[in-house]
Order: sequence, then C-alpha cells, then structure tokens
Amino acid sequence: MAVYIGIILLITIVAFSMHWQDSKNVLIEQKKIGLTHYKIKLFIISAVLVFFAGVRYDVGADYRQYADNFQAYCTQTLVWNKEPGIRFVSQIAAKITDNYGMMFFIMSLITVGLVTYTIAKESNYYLISILMYIFLGSWHESFNSVRQSAAAAILFWGHRYIKERKFIKWLLVCFIAFFFHTSAIIFIPLYFIPQREVTIKKVVVLIIIGVVAGLSYDRAFEFVSFIQGKEYIMDAYSVGHISIFRIIVAWIPILFYFLQFYRNETIKEDKGGIHFYAMISALSGAIILAARYSTYLGRIVIYTDLYNALFWASMLSKFPKGEKNTRAWIILILFCYFMYYLNEASGQYLVNYQWIFGK
Repeated sequence: MAVYIGIILLITIVAFSMHWQDSKNVLIEQKKIGLTHYKIKLFIISAVLVFFAGVRYDVGADYRQYADNFQAYCTQTLVWNKEPGIRFVSQIAAKITDNYGMMFFIMSLITVGLVTYTIAKESNYYLISILMYIFLGSWHESFNSVRQSAAAAILFWGHRYIKERKFIKWLLVCFIAFFFHTSAIIFIPLYFIPQREVTIKKVVVLIIIGVVAGLSYDRAFEFVSFIQGKEYIMDAYSVGHISIFRIIVAWIPILFYFLQFYRNETIKEDKGGIHFYAMISALSGAIILAARYSTYLGRIVIYTDLYNALFWASMLSKFPKGEKNTRAWIILILFCYFMYYLNEASGQYLVNYQWIFGK
C-alpha cells in the first residue's frame, strides 16, 4: 500500500505545479507552442501510472491466469470474434522478448495511456480527474481485469464521438474494444443517451430497473455470459456481495448533481458534457444495484466508472474559482473518495505491490 500512497503523493505534487484548475483550456492554448512544460508534466503523470501498472509482478486477481496463457496467446490464430486483442498484443510482445511481462506492459500502455490522454483532453480539473481515476479503483482494476479494462479505456477515449454525434466512428471504436472484450459491444447504445439534463424520473426508472435486475440476477448473469460467449458456473461468480458502502458511493455523484442543478444556472446551461456524464453515473449506480449479489456482474461497472472522473471535474469547474467554498468542496470530495479507496477500491490482490525486475 505504501507504494500506491507514494504514487498518489507524487502525482499530486506534479499536478499542483501545473495549471491544473483549468487544464483543458491550457492544453488547447498550448497546442500552438509545441512541447511545453505543461505537456511534459502530463507525460510524467501518465508515465508513472503506466510504468507501475506495466511492471507489476503477480499483482491482480487474474495476473497468474494471463501469465500462464501467454505462450498459448502467442501461437493462437487471430479470430475476430474470439477477443483477438490480447493475442495480438502477446504476439507483438513475443517479438520483443519471451517474458510475459512485456504483454502486461503493452496492455498497461494501451489502457492507462488512453485513459490519461482522454482526461488530459477532456477534463477541466486534471488533478481531480486523475485522482478520481485512482480513488474509484479504475487504475487498480486494470491490474485485475486486463482485457476488459483495455476495452473500457478504448470506449472512454472514443466517447468524444458521442458528444460530436459521429455514430459511425463510435461504432468503429466499439468494435475495436470488442476485439479486447466482447462485453464492450453492449455499450453501442451509449450513443443514444440524451445530452440534456438528467431528471429525477429518469433516475427513478434506472433504480427500479437495477433493483428488479438484482432480484433476478441469475437471469442477468446468463445474459452477460451470453454476451461474453462463454459458459460459467454461476455459483463461482455469485460470491462476494457488493458492499452497501460501494452502492452508496456509486450514487453520490448523481445526488450531488441534483443538489447543485437547482442552485447553479451554469450547470443547467452546460453544453460540455455534465449531463451526459451524470446520466452515465446514474447508469453505473443502476448496474451496481443489479450486480450487488455478484462481483462478476459488477465488472460491467468497469466501463462506466471511468466517466465519474470527468463528471466531478465538470461539476466542480462550474463553481466560482478562487472561493473558499470551492476549495473546501474539492478537498472534502477528494478526502471522502480517498477514504473509500483505502477501504474498498485497492483490493486484497493489490495491497502488496511488487515489480517484475529480478523475477
């Protein structure tokens, strides 16, 4: 755990030395200048997260499974509907070295690289988004669900095509993600999420759907297994109920959205994505409700949790800059999520970090 705390402190120090409170606009302005100190610091933060994710050894619930399958991945034929992404990456890695560590490094480069790049392009508060990416467990989840996290990162990078209303490009992004994990295909309908204010009625409908699906999670399990194209023994994935703490955390963003929506006119008038991110956050909460009796089904949230990093940045960017209340909100929210991270998000398979050097 000390390694992760050290990484968080390093990122915070580097981010505070940047114009992190308006990072999106700064990045846009500095495109004309070329390689700047700002971009160098962005690269450092991204490189730190990629490096420690990529050189880990035996860290993550599924690590050993991927390591054991590395040689098989290298020799298997690439079949488009059999998740060829991990096999293609393994075959590239094998051309560099016969050590499976290279496979993990390339996958981390794809996953973490795409997420941090997207945050740099889309976030108004870079530090908040990066820390949320860690505190919500998304960075750590890439240690566990390697293929699914890569698919989620690809969709996250490509969600700009939803905001730009470019369906064919979004469809293409979904199929690329599908090559890493078949479950990515169910997120094609994200394109049709309305980019206007989220209403209480919509949220109530999602809650009802989540509760009903949770009560019949065996059918939901069968559906996800069908999407995965694999047969699983349900009991093996029904263990480990999702905690009530996790459910509460999943619904905090949408609660905060409603509390501020009726008080802040700039949020009502926003055209930059707040409402879209709020709707995905509500969808994430509904998925958690549906999956509360199965950590396996809960893995679908890997796709939606990423957007909370941009949701919080978008919401807080609407607060008056420089005011004590704004700074207090930022500190309070980050502190609460940090406590959640310490208690829930880091996970039992991730606490004792070790890297591959010397192994």
